[in-house]
Amino acid sequence: MAKVTGCSPLGKIWRWNSLTGAESLDVSHPGRYTLELRDDGRYGIRADCNTGSGAYQTEGSRISLSPGPLTQAACEAGSLGNRFTALLGRVSGFRTDGERLVLELGDGTGSMEFEAMHRIALTGSSWLVRGYNNGKGGVVSAGHEVALHVTLAEDGTVAGWSGCNDYRGVYQLDGQRISFGRVASTRKMCRGEEVMQRESAFLAALASAATWEIRGERLQLRRADGALALDLVAAVTGRVMTPAPQPLPAGAEIRVSLQDISRMDVPATVIGEQVICAEDIVAPVPFQVSFDLAQIDPRDTYSVRATITHEGKLLYTSTQAYPVITRGAPHYDIDIQVEPIGR
Repeated sequence: MAKVTGCSPLGKIWRWNSLTGAESLDVSHPGRYTLELRDDGRYGIRADCNTGSGAYQTEGSRISLSPGPLTQAACEAGSLGNRFTALLGRVSGFRTDGERLVLELGDGTGSMEFEAMHRIALTGSSWLVRGYNNGKGGVVSAGHEVALHVTLAEDGTVAGWSGCNDYRGVYQLDGQRISFGRVASTRKMCRGEEVMQRESAFLAALASAATWEIRGERLQLRRADGALALDLVAAVTGRVMTPAPQPLPAGAEIRVSLQDISRMDVPATVIGEQVICAEDIVAPVPFQVSFDLAQIDPRDTYSVRATITHEGKLLYTSTQAYPVITRGAPHYDIDIQVEPIGR
């Protein structure tokens, strides 16, 4: 096991802000390039659209990172992913003051400067399912249109939506181990055999989880044999509420936006959004908006808002702010009240 003496950089996720020296540069999207040094001598990185891991060794303030497996997705033009991984291979030393990490390049040409990121908590958060083990040896995508989600409350209860029914149960934590008790769900009539099969496979995957790990905004639940059970991403969940429960017109569009509202003199920045097309929906309407933790600054303020339109006409809109994520605001069970327009 690697050991780091002095002020340790372990236990934090670091985002790359800049490169100083002969090859100086300011990183325009720091959260896309992250480094996590774990206490087992392994590290994890995000290099823009790719993720990877490897081993590191330390001695005093010296450190070296050995390359490991890295996904090979094609990132957008202008990506610094390859440069980021190449620079990490040249690192020979470090220094940190707790919230800032500097990695010195071994050839003396400069240094990489990092800032500690906010870490999302396992409990008290809501998670959107990106993939689940189908019980046949594979992990399949949940699909963007399905929005399965898992909410792990701090009181040891788990709840969410499994594609057709709401479910609720209990879970237990012991360090990195997790186990789920019996889950009870509503008994709605699901449309189509495929929906029922997906729901059954998802709930079976949840029940099979034995360990958990958070990397950035992603939560991975694994079975006892190490196979991936569920791949999840941080989300804000809740309901869009009309003044009274009522059916929405067929083809209505419900849009829920997660926004950065920190700066009063500039328009809000949308960092996450879900669009729901209503065919046979009665309000309240559940929503799940995923977000990239790299875009969240714990010093800033975030809010969700909702609108309902039909054939291009605005029918309802929210008229107040609903703070989320930072400054003690919740991640889940947010009821967004919308008001009718022109009535």
